[in-house]
Amino acid sequence: MLSNGGIPPNGTELHDGEEYNIPVALRQLKDPITEPYHIKCETIVIPPINPNLEFMNEEKYRSLKKEDFANDSDIATRKCVLRLIQEKPELWARKKVRVEVGKWEEIAIELFKRFGALCDIDHIRQIFGLAKQELREKLIESIKAKDDQYETERKLAEWVLYYDIRYYREVLKELEDNLRSQTSIDKFEAIIEADAPCHLDGIVRVREVTKENGSIEKVTEMLAPLVLDKK
Repeated sequence: MLSNGGIPPNGTELHDGEEYNIPVALRQLKDPITEPYHIKCETIVIPPINPNLEFMNEEKYRSLKKEDFANDSDIATRKCVLRLIQEKPELWARKKVRVEVGKWEEIAIELFKRFGALCDIDHIRQIFGLAKQELREKLIESIKAKDDQYETERKLAEWVLYYDIRYYREVLKELEDNLRSQTSIDKFEAIIEADAPCHLDGIVRVREVTKENGSIEKVTEMLAPLVLDKK
């Protein structure tokens, strides 16, 4: 494991010269249900842990076979996944996130204990990745339409997953501010293109390598980023 719980330090370079886990300035987002907008959003309450499902742990989860995973994609499952991720800022509160596989397994295990849904980590990352992508696209569309903040919030609130992924607007804030200040179409599109790679998450794996002198060294490897399925 990495010394800081499976998360490469902020600004880490992982053998390819790229910078990862880039911190973002987090704000205190106002709740659209109350101040200042009073907009209705569809919400969900995460179920408590089911005592009958507490047997699931990392060892049991890793022993599961491909056919054991239902990989449900219903609204309730997706909402629960997004809310569980919100509780782990290390998975979302940075740009170009890279964490160890175990961090995603924690979400999968927590989902099972609370919801009884067995999902593999690639499926969970798909749910999160597609929700981030759709939020970003809807936000850009609203800005292109020259909507003010209220109208943007109103339009986004029509999306069934908005309230559950709204926290990710923290990461999109810099993009939003840059786009709202632009008058040039070319610059507008260039900003969107440059920002896109910032929201692709990846996984790192730590393996032990035996050196010639017999000592063991832990080596961090970056795995290929997840490719999102087409909607």
